[in-house]
Amino acid sequence: MMLVKEQITIVHSKDILRHTTVDVILGRDVLGFGPEECGVHAIRSTFAMFLFTQFVRTDKIMLQGRW
Repeated sequence: MMLVKEQITIVHSKDILRHTTVDVILGRDVLGFGPEECGVHAIRSTFAMFLFTQFVRTDKIMLQGRW
């Protein structure tokens, strides 16, 4: 979820994948693969690690990540 114009909006993985670095900056020619072959797991795990380093309780991180 994110806050947009004072309203909470759910951000879906399709929205994130639409604007990936793979497609926008580097492209298939440089990397050899396209955005359809990438997922959003790295974003979720990075955010979980960030929360952990900020001393957020593990059970709360698991709820946020739906794990």
